[in-house]
Amino acid sequence: MKTWYALLNGPLEDQNHVKRLFTASGYEFDDLDGKFALGAQALESFSDREEVIDAATELVASLNTTLRLSVDRYTGFELHGLLEKRQDGTTHRIMFAKGAAFGIGGASAIGIAGSLSDKIILSREERLVVLLRKHGIDYDDRYLCD
Repeated sequence: MKTWYALLNGPLEDQNHVKRLFTASGYEFDDLDGKFALGAQALESFSDREEVIDAATELVASLNTTLRLSVDRYTGFELHGLLEKRQDGTTHRIMFAKGAAFGIGGASAIGIAGSLSDKIILSREERLVVLLRKHGIDYDDRYLCD
């Protein structure tokens, strides 16, 4: 079970694209507080709240960039907040105000779930995200067109 979840605003159709195209990335999907919740290894790598916020912002930006290049009618997600599931069963929410802006810092690696002995087959979208992260390409999805 993941500890951190990114709470996302976005249409159901976009949620379905992420679930369908990122099957080998180890993402966990849930509906928490009426929001689409995305758990990822990239969020688990940090203990500091600010680092988790930065990682979630980068993750959402990479998903939006990748899917805007790949899917014709992709609208995109906004990062609504973060939800932390603690070991004692309680949850802690970090909500973001509308219109808040977060800078995208250095690239962090995306963890790919699975055993080293098993061959993982990534979708085209997953490979693009990995390549963007690997080469530290600074991208801004605001300039991509549908």
